[in-house]
Amino acid sequence: MNSELQKSFSSKSLLYLKNPFEVEGLFPSHSEDPFAEKPFAYKGFNSSQNFVLSNIGISCRKGLKEELNQDNFFVFSKSQILVAGVFDGHGENGHIVSSLAKKFLRQNLITDLEIIQNPPISIRSSFVKTQEKIVQKFIRAKNDCLSSGCSTMVAVVNNSSLYIAHIGNCKAFIAKRVQGNLMVTPLTSEHNIDNPDEKSRILSVSCHELLSVQNDKKNCESSQNSLKLTRSFGNTGFLDLGMISDPFIYEMKLVGDENSVIICSEGVWKYVNMGEMSNILTENNCENACNVMENLAWSRWIEKYNDFVEDMTVIVIPL
Repeated sequence: MNSELQKSFSSKSLLYLKNPFEVEGLFPSHSEDPFAEKPFAYKGFNSSQNFVLSNIGISCRKGLKEELNQDNFFVFSKSQILVAGVFDGHGENGHIVSSLAKKFLRQNLITDLEIIQNPPISIRSSFVKTQEKIVQKFIRAKNDCLSSGCSTMVAVVNNSSLYIAHIGNCKAFIAKRVQGNLMVTPLTSEHNIDNPDEKSRILSVSCHELLSVQNDKKNCESSQNSLKLTRSFGNTGFLDLGMISDPFIYEMKLVGDENSVIICSEGVWKYVNMGEMSNILTENNCENACNVMENLAWSRWIEKYNDFVEDMTVIVIPL
């Protein structure tokens, strides 16, 4: 890495790595209107002020639908590390699963000293513990999450590395400077039956014996269609079909040409393409970029479905 790139990277990243803060979304309310911004909660001394200084953009909005906002999020900075998470619930109790996932995953990561020395080990362990706590919570409440769950995307910035961990269909994108222009490219793919690797895994777990012994292809395909997502928190009714909460973890060394990382729920990425993200990030700061993306996504959902819009969450972290 040349000295100019090193200097640029260091000066930008330290803005949020040196000032600790915690911010998270609150539990959804029935009083929230469509497109209403989810209220934030700050924890710790000077968290609100330090978050503003971080230049990180966050926006989480309720969709156009009768159900509660099932999206949630958190961001925290401590001990020279930044961790951000986006949660997209689904099913009858999806709002509960996403809120519990946000709560427990944040707790597990923020208290695990391994997150500083070995992020992948800490992340994987924290995902396992989070699923266990979610299931226990539902059992104690005499409720169930058989077909309710949530997709999750976590971004970790540690020194000169970016780690991305996810389950389900939340997505992450990286924005880089290429010959003077900002270009956005994907860092993740969805965990669903259309993903060849996931389909192969599901077949080996839930349908291999059914196909080879009973030759019952129709029943196997029916199981696949009911599964939809192949990794998520919750969804205990699909564990025998191969549903897991083990995250895919990706590490990228930061070399200085990175502008920002974007993590978002399906409500945003489904109708805002990467070229549009590039233009929006070029013309706006991180906070404004989040709002512009969600306004654009909202208009596209309305154009497509007229009276339905998914919940939407996007976090933009400068690099």
